[in-house]
Amino acid sequence: MDVQSGEFLKIKVQIAGRWYPLKIKRSDEQTVRNAVKLIEDSLSALERSYDVASKQDLLAMCALQLANKLLTAEKKQQEEAQNLEFQLSEIYSMLDSGVQDIPSA
Repeated sequence: MDVQSGEFLKIKVQIAGRWYPLKIKRSDEQTVRNAVKLIEDSLSALERSYDVASKQDLLAMCALQLANKLLTAEKKQQEEAQNLEFQLSEIYSMLDSGVQDIPSA
């Protein structure tokens, strides 16, 4: 990974009070910063909701919460893709039967 080429960028992000140096694609910078903000917002909400002193416990709860959201979204996307596939299959069947009903010249 050549950071000097301009394709990659060195940044530092802070999560739960600790700084982490990262080398990322320049095009991923905003996504990474949004992810950090999502984690920090989740940590703050958990800290307000639960009497947890350990940052590690908060991070574990945050990871569980975000993983659950990801898996739920993936499951929903898979169900929607299957539904769309079924609907397209029905449309193709109707088109096939309609084409077969057309008299040949």
